[in-house]
Amino acid sequence: MTYKFTYKKFITLLILVLVVIGGIIVYKEQTTNKEAPKRANFVLNIIESGESSG
Repeated sequence: MTYKFTYKKFITLLILVLVVIGGIIVYKEQTTNKEAPKRANFVLNIIESGESSG
């Protein structure tokens, strides 16, 4: 069997790969931009205001 190269198959494969890569990038962005826990915000506010006793 020989594999026949066609531009239609190539373009379809290229679009599929781009959609998958785009989905992975969007998923990673959403997981990195989650809101910090309330305790982390509290600690950050203390550090920024300089009220830590250290």
